[in-house]
Amino acid sequence: MTKNGDPREMELGENLRKEWDAEPQASDLLNALYIGETDPTAAMELMKEFAAKGSSLSMFYLGEYYMYGRYETERDFEAAEYWLKEAASGGSMEGAYLLARYFQGKGRYEEAEIEYRQLAERGFSNALFVLGLQHYKGDWLDKDIEKSIGYFEEAEKRGHLHARHWLSHIFRKENLGIGYQVKGWIKWITLVIPFVICKVNYPNSDRLRT
Repeated sequence: MTKNGDPREMELGENLRKEWDAEPQASDLLNALYIGETDPTAAMELMKEFAAKGSSLSMFYLGEYYMYGRYETERDFEAAEYWLKEAASGGSMEGAYLLARYFQGKGRYEEAEIEYRQLAERGFSNALFVLGLQHYKGDWLDKDIEKSIGYFEEAEKRGHLHARHWLSHIFRKENLGIGYQVKGWIKWITLVIPFVICKVNYPNSDRLRT
């Protein structure tokens, strides 16, 4: 965390950085997060003030604080769900994504699917990846390799490297024909360098999120 109120000094994924760039109270919010390291109660009161003024990013961080108990804040899943729903309603894709992950973790799969699909419609690569993975594994969505490939390909178009990995796996392992096997091996071979470069230079990139 940085004390000078400049979000550019934070290590952020691409989408979260966009939300910071669009946040009208970015400097004040960042300072509130800094305060949270020593006084989470005061920080959360500040974020609630910003949220009351329409800051969806503040709503996201409130949800995250309650979800994970940041800086020894008492975990409160009911409050976390409330603030993440508010963030999602306010347009925060990060809020909607964390809400979807929360629903998934709680076994509330229908609600999780709704959030993921809404995010996928907005081109959010991480949601596309999750839908592709779940349709491939069939854990809580119907197993459907064709749908899985479609979601992975959409995520890959947006640079998602794990989606590219899974496409390679499917093409090589699912007996789809020699043409797909060749494509799978090409994807596998050409994935190594961009993956390593991204992992070393931008480990928080959305391209690596799962």
